[in-house]
Amino acid sequence: MRVRIVIGAVLTAIITSALFGLVTFIFAYTVEDRIFGGALESEVIIQQAHWKKHSRLAEPSREYMRIYRQTSELPRDLRAQFDPGSDKTEFFGTADRYYHVNQFTLPNDGGTAIAVAEVGAYLVVRPRRDKMIRALLVVATFIALVSGGIGYFIASQAVSPLSKLAADLSAQGNEAVPIIDSSAYRTKEVAILASGLEHAFDRVRAFVGRERAFTRDASHELRTPLAVIRSGAELLSSRIAQDDVDAGPIKRIEAAADDMVLILDLLLTLAREDGAPQAVMPLLPLVEKAVFYASERFSHSKVRVVVDLSPDQTATINPVVTQLILNNIIGNAFQHADHSTLTVSGSGSVLSVTDTGPGLGDKPMLEPFHKGTSSTGDGLGLSIVRRLCSQSSIGLSIKSGDDTGTCFTLDFAHTDEVLLGKEQP
Repeated sequence: MRVRIVIGAVLTAIITSALFGLVTFIFAYTVEDRIFGGALESEVIIQQAHWKKHSRLAEPSREYMRIYRQTSELPRDLRAQFDPGSDKTEFFGTADRYYHVNQFTLPNDGGTAIAVAEVGAYLVVRPRRDKMIRALLVVATFIALVSGGIGYFIASQAVSPLSKLAADLSAQGNEAVPIIDSSAYRTKEVAILASGLEHAFDRVRAFVGRERAFTRDASHELRTPLAVIRSGAELLSSRIAQDDVDAGPIKRIEAAADDMVLILDLLLTLAREDGAPQAVMPLLPLVEKAVFYASERFSHSKVRVVVDLSPDQTATINPVVTQLILNNIIGNAFQHADHSTLTVSGSGSVLSVTDTGPGLGDKPMLEPFHKGTSSTGDGLGLSIVRRLCSQSSIGLSIKSGDDTGTCFTLDFAHTDEVLLGKEQP
């Protein structure tokens, strides 16, 4: 902003100087021409009066003037340009000559005469035009420099409070919500802005605090009923034989309780600004667990699963976050891509989950609370996947078409997001 103000001041000075120089030249030319033109008109009046009294022309009153009776008598360089029927009165001659011409009528039927003033030697503006231009350029440059200095001083004084506010905000780069003391700014406009930001940041800080407190307290309070559920499931499991028909559901209750504990830990982790911790982990166990969980949850689904993944494939991940992502993606395929083939493959840091189902359709399906017509959920699954990938710096690519299936690609080494074939900014 300071630079723009200085540039504006300098441009204003340059434009003003150019206009002033132009007006100066026009004024000087006009005054000079009026002086010689007026002198020539005075000479015409004298000649007319003398002719009326003596029937002859008088000697010109000024040495640079001549009176001619015929056009053929005019100087050669003037005669080539002069037209008796034209209103033009000024002519450039050769050898720096410059003519003012006034054709007039003599009284008593004396005919016409031509008064000529050759003023080349008496001109002030035209011979000194180049020097005047150079002088004006020097003056304009000086004025521009002075204006730039004044503009810089004024800009510094005007922008200094705003620069201080920007510097104070930049200095708090590691703060989740910046802290501003509006009383430190004396300029009225900046003080109003700082006060508005202070109140807004206070509200955001309070909101963030409430959200974190809710996540922390909810996670803490939910642990007790989950512990009761798990201990009850373990007690039932200890009293039932492994081949009993109820053993399977009880095991699933235990697994679900364990998953809920992990999800609560994840919520607490995501509530922290530094996010979830990561480590090098194999991907195959997470995929197998997600497939098992989806097959148990959607036992009616007839999805054929193909896992083409090396046991040695690893990635730097948070296992809980990655498990949630895979649970949502694979569970979504089990729910909506019935009688299709689900293929999980990968290499290096890339993992792909592809189904041959009906596809996602439009991008709004990826927004919160947007879901397909056959969905029985809340429309949050894929939105959660996007958010978890974004927060964990996992690249997400989704390619889908009508009746051509959907391919989710997770890149644990890159953060690019391409949704439905379009790269996101």
